Amino acid sequence: MLPNCAELLLGLLAAWRLGAAATPVNPAFTANEAAYQIQDSGAVLLLTSAADADYGVPVVLAEDLPARSAGVLPEPATGPGDLALLIYTSGSTGRPKGVMLDHSNLAAMASSLAADPRGGGAAARCRRSLPAAGSAGSRWAGR
Repeated sequence: MLPNCAELLLGLLAAWRLGAAATPVNPAFTANEAAYQIQDSGAVLLLTSAADADYGVPVVLAEDLPARSAGVLPEPATGPGDLALLIYTSGSTGRPKGVMLDHSNLAAMASSLAADPRGGGAAARCRRSLPAAGSAGSRWAGR
């Protein structure tokens, strides 16, 4: 499992650079809940810190990520309309469902945050809080 950490962000950025999408999995999920999301999303890889993770897809351990690039990075393989994140709902009224966010959605959110980091202008009484993927920590499953 990965908490909100540099390896989680590196995994997301690497996936997007390679043209893949990501579906962050809540680390508080039971094994059955995590397996459902990983299988339902069609994930083909799991980035985690749990060496014993067994969800039917290849596992990359965060601790095994190289500290430096092995060479020249490929050109980005994504466009604005390409899927970037598959975020799952809580499933409070049934099975969780994936909500697709493309790169233009992420760009719009980033622009909004950059323009108004407090989320409501100078009169705002609270700050925006954006935990990675809506959880206290995440596993990352690349698609």
